Amino acid sequence: MLIRDPNKVVAVAVLGSPKLNVTEIETYARMTSVQEEVLRVVGTSRHWNKHYPVTAALVTNLKTPIAIVMPMVTRLNERDLKLITSDRNISDGVRAAARKFLLTGQARRR
Repeated sequence: MLIRDPNKVVAVAVLGSPKLNVTEIETYARMTSVQEEVLRVVGTSRHWNKHYPVTAALVTNLKTPIAIVMPMVTRLNERDLKLITSDRNISDGVRAAARKFLLTGQARRR
């Protein structure tokens, strides 16, 4: 898999392939062995970020930069927010933001 290549340029170039689909991007977003730059590119891409499974995978990945994750927390549904607040594998800042968003009652009910 070239996505796990130690060279940043190669790993990011894989994301530019027109043959990638949402399922593959979701898999990459869940990987903890992928470079932070790959997660940053996926998180800032409107094309991939508009799909809910990709957004949820990025939020639950510990390696995703906190600046990318925080705006995504508001897009999660109530069930996923509840899971995040109790998951110890997610950073404290993200868990606190999810808890705060749940307590304000603005979470999406789906």
